Amino acid sequence: MKLELMAPAGNKESFLSALENGADSVYLGLQKFNARRPAGNFDFFSLNKALLYAHSDDKKIYLTLNIDLKSNELHEAVCFIEFAHQAGIDGIIIKDPALLQIIKKFYDINIHFSTQNAIESVIGAEFAASQGVKRIVLAREMELEEITRCTKTDGLEIEVFTEGSMCFSVSGRCLLSSWVGGRSGNRGCCTAPCRVLWESGKKSGNFFSMKDLNLVDSLGKLEDAGVKALKIEGRLKNA
Repeated sequence: MKLELMAPAGNKESFLSALENGADSVYLGLQKFNARRPAGNFDFFSLNKALLYAHSDDKKIYLTLNIDLKSNELHEAVCFIEFAHQAGIDGIIIKDPALLQIIKKFYDINIHFSTQNAIESVIGAEFAASQGVKRIVLAREMELEEITRCTKTDGLEIEVFTEGSMCFSVSGRCLLSSWVGGRSGNRGCCTAPCRVLWESGKKSGNFFSMKDLNLVDSLGKLEDAGVKALKIEGRLKNA
């Protein structure tokens, strides 16, 4: 099984760079409802052009709609889904269960569960498969043995992050940014407070900032484990 290499595209330049340097697919967001709102992101016109370009070279694009949604946002989110469907999107990465129900009922689109869904066990993987989800992006906190168990789930593809920043909290469950600065990471506006300098008594330091993820030496193990896709983090990074 060939591993799929997926790269981030926070803007047009990053999108082109990803494909020109060997990515099999890219993931990107529109101007709203994705976990990286500060990124340049795409509008309908540029998304359509990106899809035409990627598909001409047999590459794939996945759209991120991976935040918690409010009830008054669902109509607009469905408009995003409708456009992406008409344009030929290869999959939609979601978190909110409302979108799961809507896509299953009205659209023939591959559904991916975001790492924001915090799936970190084979039971969670089996639940996703039972709901018609095609692929899940596992929580970055999982160990190889746990990942391997998840790959045994029938009808489900497993995607893992192999590079980039680590969330101090379990992916999708952090409220620190919302608590400290009123901007929720679960709504696409994380201020990364775990990266800043904190003080505790007479000590100061980056107490919550872990080393970045780097699995370049473990790619063979991930392939042997049955992982389908390797994901590079970084829609806020430049090309």
